[in-house]
Amino acid sequence: MFIGDAKLKTEFSPNVLTGGLTAYIKSFKEVMFDESEVKKFTEILAENKDGQNILSFYKHVKDVKSRYQDNRKCPKCGGELIKRIAKKGPIAGNEFFGCGNYPKC
Repeated sequence: MFIGDAKLKTEFSPNVLTGGLTAYIKSFKEVMFDESEVKKFTEILAENKDGQNILSFYKHVKDVKSRYQDNRKCPKCGGELIKRIAKKGPIAGNEFFGCGNYPKC
């Protein structure tokens, strides 16, 4: 679902929406889940609605942002990034930063 004044430049499948989400959902008539499955989904959603899960989500986002803000450290393992020169492929001869722990990283 795209919200706001997004101008889509390519064709998308019918399930990619820019509006009318409620009508789209109501257009489905086939029963997909039985009562026990619906109850299970409802319980999972209720569990994830409490503050702990939201707090852990924000902690995760903060952690990811801190790993990616420092452009001298590898976001995957925290190793030092080293300037390298591509030896082959479409960027051969060009410089790039790679993890100093490669190939273990």
